[in-house]
Amino acid sequence: VARGEQGRPHVEGNLPLAQAINASLYYILASIREDWPLGLSPGGLATNAYSGHSFWDCETWMYPPLLLLQPREAKALLQYRLRRVHAARAKARRHGYAGIMFPWESAYSGEEVQGTVGTGLGPWGRLEQHISGDIAYAIWQYWTVSGDIEWLRTELEPVLRGIAEFVASRSVLKADGDFHIDTVMPPDEYHFPVNDSIVTNAVAAFSLRAAAQAARATNRSVGRNWTAI
Repeated sequence: VARGEQGRPHVEGNLPLAQAINASLYYILASIREDWPLGLSPGGLATNAYSGHSFWDCETWMYPPLLLLQPREAKALLQYRLRRVHAARAKARRHGYAGIMFPWESAYSGEEVQGTVGTGLGPWGRLEQHISGDIAYAIWQYWTVSGDIEWLRTELEPVLRGIAEFVASRSVLKADGDFHIDTVMPPDEYHFPVNDSIVTNAVAAFSLRAAAQAARATNRSVGRNWTAI
């Protein structure tokens, strides 16, 4: 309760809206701790939805309000990803790519756990690749809000670099003179495979720009193809 009182929006004149906002924030805060850097599941701690695995929902929907209202908890969510980068690098290698390919479903180890509980192996963990770009966007949000240049230098920039390397290795230059990312699963999981998914391409392009800006901010080299793709 104390954490929620320290950072939350105050809504006046609309009780149902205030109740929904405060209940949602309480539900999220009850599932995380700043000194316990583990990911958030779409079902939180109250249900076994998705077997408690972390998806893009964490960085895309749950993380942004925490970054503004509870920045220490938001940092813990990023630390969860950073501490499992080794598994994401291994996943990229297994699929023949460079850099960092985060798992679609992540648990304690950081390995891809999609299909390990009940549903069977499917294309999600292999093709729903926008998760890496979603994490890059979350990292960049943290840097722009916090201005923590030291953390950018020591931990965040290397991860942005790794995600950009993955995007570069995943992109193919075709006869039309443009780079393309083919055969992915977009957020609309009922329609796949898709070539040049707008969401996948958007976060991929953002990842390249963010990595280039982070490299310049930390006086490091910009990848050869990052600005061309």
